[in-house]
Amino acid sequence: MRHLDVQVIDQALQWARAGQAQWLCTVLSTYGSAPRAPGAMLVTNGSGEHVGSLSGGCVEEEFLESLARGELREPAQIVSYGDSVEQRHRLRLPCGGVLIVLVEHRAASLEWIAHLESLQAALLGQRRLLRHVELSSGALRLDPDAGHGSERVQVDDERVRISVGPALRLILAGLSPVAEFCASFARHRMRSYRLRPPGRDAACTSRRRGDAACAALDVYRRRRLPRGDGGGGVDSRSANR
Repeated sequence: MRHLDVQVIDQALQWARAGQAQWLCTVLSTYGSAPRAPGAMLVTNGSGEHVGSLSGGCVEEEFLESLARGELREPAQIVSYGDSVEQRHRLRLPCGGVLIVLVEHRAASLEWIAHLESLQAALLGQRRLLRHVELSSGALRLDPDAGHGSERVQVDDERVRISVGPALRLILAGLSPVAEFCASFARHRMRSYRLRPPGRDAACTSRRRGDAACAALDVYRRRRLPRGDGGGGVDSRSANR
């Protein structure tokens, strides 16, 4: 299963290369209880299709409704969700949670495509990058992350800095209740994992149907793990439900 951040950037690239404008959202900070941590991302093409998650449902719906009303057209702006009693009740954020989100409205320019390609390489590679987003102009810059991700998000008056780096992965060796629990945890939190029986990779790759370990692995994958690339497709509501 591919890490959710990778799915977001992959989809953003696909839309940009097809000439579609898009909105890239990044959670900057949370107050109280919040389902997603700072750095979590969501991308949409404005027609109801989106990949990624900000809160698990309600904030995403509020955001998409704002786009339908013609709002959030600035290249970069900060939006707060849940900072009033009425909004917290309507969005049903747990325990008085508040989300502060960077919303970027980007045209499908060559500059934006190159920016996304660099982010994709960072997520799939071995080095971290620091995104600089100017709030007044929407200008972008990428630098090596000298802090190595020690601070995922930094915000000052006119600039947002977001650390982007290799997606975490969990490799499970063997089939057991513990491995099942860990896979479930990775599915909902880390969003990237690999399951392999010890010493049986070659047999499973060659599909020896008489091998009990490989047969069990096949059943486990069909019943427990998402198929294909981890549900990277897009539907009209949410690609991650």
